[in-house]
Amino acid sequence: MKEIGTFMGGAGKYQATIFEMDSSSTKCYVVSCSQNTLPSFFVELKFTKFFMNEKEAENFALKYISEGSKPEFLSE
Repeated sequence: MKEIGTFMGGAGKYQATIFEMDSSSTKCYVVSCSQNTLPSFFVELKFTKFFMNEKEAENFALKYISEGSKPEFLSE
């Protein structure tokens, strides 16, 4: 399994990582979605979803990190 990319949203609260799996000439893409629930860097894995197309996996990852996200001001 090879990591393709990681997307973060919601000021670092939401994270989606795309992996490519290649098994006997069949490729599939796995999106692992997680959420940072505590002020520390503890990340809770929410769910994993499989796709046959890289573009569909990327679109799902981007939708996950943007859903429920709202702008937050960073303190100095």
